[in-house]
Amino acid sequence: WYVQETGEGGFILAGYRTGSLGELADAWLIRIDEEGEILWSAIYGGEDDDWLFSVQEAQGGYILAGSTGSYGAGDYDYWLMKVDEEGRILWNRTYGGPGREIAWEVTRTRDGGYILIGGTTSYGAGEWDVWLLKTDGEGEPQWNETYGGGGRDRGWSLQQTRDGGYILVGYTTPTGERHWDMLLIKLAPKGMRPPMRWIIYTSLAALSAASITLFTLYRRRGTSIRAR
Repeated sequence: WYVQETGEGGFILAGYRTGSLGELADAWLIRIDEEGEILWSAIYGGEDDDWLFSVQEAQGGYILAGSTGSYGAGDYDYWLMKVDEEGRILWNRTYGGPGREIAWEVTRTRDGGYILIGGTTSYGAGEWDVWLLKTDGEGEPQWNETYGGGGRDRGWSLQQTRDGGYILVGYTTPTGERHWDMLLIKLAPKGMRPPMRWIIYTSLAALSAASITLFTLYRRRGTSIRAR
């Protein structure tokens, strides 16, 4: 599902696996060298579906994010896990309410913590809402925010901006509609008012994956978005 080049060469892959008969999913992490040879792999999860959707290098190992049905408070919950350089679990955390939460990406922040982006049915105003969750370096929650209307809104990807805020991309489905529109939100640094700088909806097909490149937001009036 997600691949990240490592600083020491090779790649780290995060995803999940199921059996040939469609059995429950297990989270799967694979470390490969530059030739694609497997160096090690690890399986995580319990008695329900567990998925990994994002991986980033972190001090002393890797930080992983996804969704778990085996642990936590609800149907599915945000899942954040820190593993060492061999894939051994150092700590793991779940976040969520009685509904469903899916974390699509984790990003390291400049203060040494992490921020998760995805969607929630437990909190917010609609059927699904974008959910941002900020933690410290040990996964302890610091703050969280939801964004959305009465339909389905989910966040896919985000980056921290030069001013300490965030720019995020996702999709929105208006109430009663079937089409998906791209959602782009710029957030001010936490604690500043107004907290939301701007929000844009565009009539584009939903993004299966997205990455944001912020070139000159504070030098010139402009941003560039690259979707892949």
